[in-house]
Amino acid sequence: MRRSDTIAGGLGAIGFALLTAVAQLGGGPPGGNYAASDIAAYISHDHVVVAGALALCGILGAGGLVLLGAHLRQRAEADGAGSVWPQTIWGLTLGSAVCFAVSWGIFVSQPIGNNEAMTNLHVPPTITYAIGITGTEVLFESAATLLGLALIVSAIAGLPRLPGWLRWLTLAVGVLGLTSLAYFTYFPLLLWAIVLGIWLLSRRDQPAPS
Repeated sequence: MRRSDTIAGGLGAIGFALLTAVAQLGGGPPGGNYAASDIAAYISHDHVVVAGALALCGILGAGGLVLLGAHLRQRAEADGAGSVWPQTIWGLTLGSAVCFAVSWGIFVSQPIGNNEAMTNLHVPPTITYAIGITGTEVLFESAATLLGLALIVSAIAGLPRLPGWLRWLTLAVGVLGLTSLAYFTYFPLLLWAIVLGIWLLSRRDQPAPS
């Protein structure tokens, strides 16, 4: 396993966690209790640049998850040659990354669409709110569930090989990922990515033979 590949996987994991957190906590779409004033502020001309920048952070974070998933597949294939599980883990992780990216496209559609038209589209704020909730469901349901499944498969199959504490952490966080609609159980996925990223960056893999 090349050291550069391990570094790429670690940076992908940390980038996914941090960029996703920034995108979500930096002023994402209104959620929770409905308020028409929050909707108006979210689609206003003053907010469109911020909304676009946050969506870009979220999409770049999804790219980091793809990088992590590719590294996990590479490491799992090295640890379990001929097994079906490396491809399964990769497929679930890639599917999760796609859902993360799609959710950010949904989130930013209303601010950009409302400003791009150069006129008031008169979309009822309740509809804008519902569109935002659709993106939230894609993120907290589809994206988080697929990533949770990837973690569970990885932990149960033992691929890639991880130290015991990290394997059990991966299993526990994967189970929490299946319940991410509860909101608070979603964030351990991001914390897990940071822990895994730090572990990968701390490894001293031997360079591949020339």
